[in-house]
Amino acid sequence: MLTSRSGTLQQCFDNHSDLNQHNMIAFQKVASQCEIMLQEDRRYFIFGVFKTDTRTDDHCQAIWLKQLIRCYKHMLKFSQNETEKKEVITKGKECVARLQESLPSMEDRTCFQGLQFSVGEFCECIEDYAEAAKILDTLCPNLKEQDLIKEKLKKYEKKASILFIKCICQSNDIDRAKKTV
Repeated sequence: MLTSRSGTLQQCFDNHSDLNQHNMIAFQKVASQCEIMLQEDRRYFIFGVFKTDTRTDDHCQAIWLKQLIRCYKHMLKFSQNETEKKEVITKGKECVARLQESLPSMEDRTCFQGLQFSVGEFCECIEDYAEAAKILDTLCPNLKEQDLIKEKLKKYEKKASILFIKCICQSNDIDRAKKTV
């Protein structure tokens, strides 16, 4: 099950693969496969030890939702018209809402920052900069300029800080454009 989850998307996301499946149809197939796996009721084992049932495991459900959000984010790039784009955004927002429901119970897990970052990243992709900034702000470390030199930021703190600044700049540009009109 874990190998299936990793390999399902890797064939589309891996730029170094010879599969060249970087198109809308490939991502639609992967998204439907992820939906099937999300709904599937399965027990899985690691090293012969029973881990959990997939339908009752919040972590498993959240990781599949993260993969779906990742799929929809990439599908936005391949959308050829507004109707297709709106459909992808709608489906992505549904996954984001489902993932956000389970996030409060996962705050103490190591996957929490990655899950929350994927939500913020999707909001940035659909140009909802205010929402993205709000989500990403919770991941950004509360450091002063002199602390940034001393501190070594973690992966998602660094990524969230960069994307947060980008979202703030984008929303400021939009606000300025609205004022001039």
